[in-house]
Amino acid sequence: MTEEEAKVETMYLKELDVVQARTVILMRALRLFYSALGGFASSAVVSLLGALMVVYIQGPFVSVVESIAVLVGLAGVWSLITGCYLLARESRLAVAVLQEQSVHVHERVAARIKEAKTSEKMRK
Repeated sequence: MTEEEAKVETMYLKELDVVQARTVILMRALRLFYSALGGFASSAVVSLLGALMVVYIQGPFVSVVESIAVLVGLAGVWSLITGCYLLARESRLAVAVLQEQSVHVHERVAARIKEAKTSEKMRK
């Protein structure tokens, strides 16, 4: 294996590690977004039940239902914020890999151009 091939293999292994990390981050973000959607939907349903109970039932049970609605809504907001943070982190990883690939491609192209110019001078 040449030095250039070893560099390429090393780059591929680094990319594989980053892709695996990105996959884990994306799965966590998706899970959080699904939790947020479920939390908001549950919060809306519980709030509607609480509003109906105020009309028909008075007492501490209504306060419990209202508290549950607020807690579920807050959980949905927390999931949404955390999911957004994870997606931003994943984007940074993706950009870092693209920059590394770009540098590698530029180096390879520059080396090939230099090699072509050197061989052209030798032919003259």
